[in-house]
Amino acid sequence: MLVQCTASKDRTGVLLALVMDVVGVSEADIATEYGLSDNSIDALMDYLRATGRVLQGNEAEIRARLVTPPEKMAEFMALLRAKYGTAAEYLASEGVTPAEIAAVRGHLLVEGLSLYPLWRCRR
Repeated sequence: MLVQCTASKDRTGVLLALVMDVVGVSEADIATEYGLSDNSIDALMDYLRATGRVLQGNEAEIRARLVTPPEKMAEFMALLRAKYGTAAEYLASEGVTPAEIAAVRGHLLVEGLSLYPLWRCRR
């Protein structure tokens, strides 16, 4: 699955964490996947500068805003579990139907095939 934004963290990271949880990816793998965006910080900063963005702050401050530490995603997942139980339950509370959840699973899961080498799905 490819979803892009400028930094691939905040909203994109949360969206993908929800989708990954819906299809049964472990919390540890969700957090690890989120942390992989750190590998692209240099390329992101180069891109932003090349496109004329003026980055506020010194190098350390800019990097601090762009990091995607796995423990932050783990904290988000813990909050999700405490308040809603699962991503599917959260999405249901926002009006997503069971049929729509099933459709997401149907589109992303193939019996006997891993979504991604890292992911160990619970299903």
